[in-house]
Amino acid sequence: MIVHHNKLKPLVILLLGALSIPAFAGAPSPTPTPEGTPPPCPTGRWHRTLDVMDVTSATPEPIDQASAQALPIDDPWAAPGSCTTGPDGTCTVTAFYYQAQWVDLSVSRDGYHPWLARFPVLPQEDSIRVEMIPTEIPAESPTPSPTPTRTQPPVATGTWVRDVTVFDASTPGYNWVSGANVHMDINGWVGAYGDCMTGSDSMCRLFIIYYSLNYVDITVTKEGYEPHVERQPASPSFDSIEIRLHRIATPTPCCDTTGVRLIAPQNPILPGDAFYLDLEITNARPDVLENHRIFVILDVGGILFFAPSWTPGHSGIDSYSMSIPRGVYTRRIIEPVSWPDLGGGGEAWFLAAITDPGITRVVGEISVRDVLW
Repeated sequence: MIVHHNKLKPLVILLLGALSIPAFAGAPSPTPTPEGTPPPCPTGRWHRTLDVMDVTSATPEPIDQASAQALPIDDPWAAPGSCTTGPDGTCTVTAFYYQAQWVDLSVSRDGYHPWLARFPVLPQEDSIRVEMIPTEIPAESPTPSPTPTRTQPPVATGTWVRDVTVFDASTPGYNWVSGANVHMDINGWVGAYGDCMTGSDSMCRLFIIYYSLNYVDITVTKEGYEPHVERQPASPSFDSIEIRLHRIATPTPCCDTTGVRLIAPQNPILPGDAFYLDLEITNARPDVLENHRIFVILDVGGILFFAPSWTPGHSGIDSYSMSIPRGVYTRRIIEPVSWPDLGGGGEAWFLAAITDPGITRVVGEISVRDVLW
């Protein structure tokens, strides 16, 4: 069947759009300072447990008698908070605010460089690790890498915040995932940071207070799901990101033939029909197929697109990487989407295959599926 190229572009946009992630707006603008009498009660509480450490020794040591102060900024009615660390290097500071968006936290101690960083007011409760550097470091004290030594400036210079929302990618739509652990591996010089866990609304906030920052690797884990890893740049300083986790499929009773099978609605696809694409993955071998590659390729008029990013072939190739135990598994490739009226008939092809980790040979049977409209 002849493919009309003027009808291919809407199809490609449709299929790629099914995997796109909506963008969130940036950080909210602070509320203008009200005039007149303040409200009878504060509108928020900023409560933090501090862990103040001397990081110049091989094993960080708690700092006793360090003074900490929390000051909500741009809020004339705010009530600052303060605390002093005990022998274990910890104390709890609480500040109350009416309209503040940020809180400046300062920590000081005789014999140490002062420490200052800015934090968002949310979440209301959290813990912060404060790493302080003595003004004079004994020559015999080893300095662990990559902790900076006496060249450290007295205050942190930057703030990095990400609002994270985690969804279940194994089901249609956007289903929330609560209790997901979001961890950061930070490439930079950091004064303080906070990992997070998603709540009942599937959201949580990451923050970093830094001297210099190159990038951040984010790892999201949740029991029953495949781990998700992605790299975030140092800029912008505030952003919102969506992460979609894939469930670890429960294998069905096995199976005689290793390979893949594409699953899509019956042809032809009519305007308004729900179109989706699943991939059935089978390992009939006794051993796990470690770190194998799974290719799903869309051929539209001779132009190839590689899942999961649907990268055009002339720009490189993409694939899934996973270890496949013995069994049969199903993975959602394209979420259900309403098929548009393309103004006439056409045809596209999907091709799927498993290869070894080095992409030198195909493992098992391949699958080809045509789509007619």
